[in-house]
Amino acid sequence: MSYSNRLILLFIFASCGLPTISWANLLIHPNSINFQVNERSQVITLANTSDRMTTYQLQWKENIALPAGGYRVMQESEKTTFKLASPYIRFSPRQVTLGPRERQSVKLLLRRVRNLQDGEYRSHLLFKAMPSDVSESAEPIKNPTMNISMVLNFSIPVALRVGDYDAQVTVKQPEIQYDPIRNTGAVFLSLERRGIHSAFGDISAFWKPKGGTEYLLAKSANHSLWTELNQYRHRLSWAASDFTPQNGELRIHYQGVKLFRDLDYVNQTFDYKQSNISVLPSANSSLD
Repeated sequence: MSYSNRLILLFIFASCGLPTISWANLLIHPNSINFQVNERSQVITLANTSDRMTTYQLQWKENIALPAGGYRVMQESEKTTFKLASPYIRFSPRQVTLGPRERQSVKLLLRRVRNLQDGEYRSHLLFKAMPSDVSESAEPIKNPTMNISMVLNFSIPVALRVGDYDAQVTVKQPEIQYDPIRNTGAVFLSLERRGIHSAFGDISAFWKPKGGTEYLLAKSANHSLWTELNQYRHRLSWAASDFTPQNGELRIHYQGVKLFRDLDYVNQTFDYKQSNISVLPSANSSLD
């Protein structure tokens, strides 16, 4: 018997890690939008990096950040208490068709609102890919076949901040884990956030061996600590090429980016003993 099966793979990609999202056939800039209450509009640029025409529907999606990283879809009951940005922001167009190597802008408009409670309002703007038509062959197929059509969806956070900026971050005793065989490791941080707004910035861990010179040990670029995450454990990616476990100092620097580039959330130095540097288990190598 001849037949053909079509498999559609669906991926949801939400990043907060790069100023521009470039994944599969779509490039998005910037990767997040932050409105001040006195702003009227902002623009997102989409670029099709493929040689095929692609179409995306735009719609709001409400997500909640997870302590282990990533997001989950918000339940209906949670939407009544979470400060959503979607009721106050309009976007146009609602569908974008991009030819090969074509670019297009999406404009976001902030509605004039009064007497909003101080705090941060956030939603995700979803770019939902529309699958292209795949014609079925009329010829008999002797063996089972599978046509794979990759349908990739993307979403970026859109935030509206009301009131004077209020976000403080503290870090507890950090942990260094190192694998001498692979010459790699990780720095784990327990972060605590206070205030009514999120923190946005680069988190860097600098190592200064006893009697030596300080250098970059690990880093996490453009990291967002959202308002629903009051306590958070985070892994910094290893950046050192020549690390020797010994006594020294570990400095954690969480520096704001973009609108907050002049703000230091954390700039703290910890005395660190060689005996406190543990082995990086292989099971933890993918933990965020």
